[in-house]
Amino acid sequence: MWGMMPILALETDGKSVAVADRSSQPFHLSMADLTVARGRVKDEKYRLLTLDVPQTAKLAGAVHKGICQAISLFTEVPPRGARDNFGFAAYDKLAELLVNTRNKQSWERFFAPGIRLYHALAGSPVQPGAYHWVNTWGSADGADRGLYAAFLLEAVQILKKPSLKESADKFRESHKLWLAFADALLPDDIPLLGESKKLIQRRHDLFIGEGESALSEIKQINRRLDELLMQSQKDFPLSNAQAAELRSNLRDILLKIKTVEGQAIDLLQRAIV
Repeated sequence: MWGMMPILALETDGKSVAVADRSSQPFHLSMADLTVARGRVKDEKYRLLTLDVPQTAKLAGAVHKGICQAISLFTEVPPRGARDNFGFAAYDKLAELLVNTRNKQSWERFFAPGIRLYHALAGSPVQPGAYHWVNTWGSADGADRGLYAAFLLEAVQILKKPSLKESADKFRESHKLWLAFADALLPDDIPLLGESKKLIQRRHDLFIGEGESALSEIKQINRRLDELLMQSQKDFPLSNAQAAELRSNLRDILLKIKTVEGQAIDLLQRAIV
């Protein structure tokens, strides 16, 4: 795959290894299989890192630096790539592409109703869809906004800055909007999309909660998602007009997110100085 996740080797006897890989449960595999997996992307060069004891004396500085970096990703020139691929500029770009039918890169032109729109919303076997990016790809649902709010509440204690709580409250508000955005991507009242959403979320919850013991059910879900993918190619449930309505709804939620997160970042900038 094009993306590799860092994993933590917990213990090994030389022939097998137990690893932590995002799930709450450890995974067990042979050293031979792990070696093959580590070599799948050549650019990674079998990289290893040994974790040492945390340096708590550097914690406050690291937290402050992390908050400043988050602010800059929202408001300043991005570390790489086009400016409108990051932060508030990215929200404006996506909002336009959702409804501007004249733009060659618009969703109407690029993701016409059918399998291409299904790919954009629910993903494919080799590429996550928008629902994945918001609710299952990161460390938590709702585009990690609830997790970030929890981090800011811890930062209140670490940095001795009570005003950070105001920004945390705004990110919790943003978290709810991101959940609404994800829900609107695959509406329940459209059976093909609603079932896809439930299966994607169920598969993720099984992976996180049960790990390798849920492999059999996860495989069943994958087979059903493959069937729904093929169904979307033959009989997609949205007309052009209905797809336009879905995109317009997504745009409205996205602009609400931008407003709330604008307030959150403004509060964060004031608190961190």
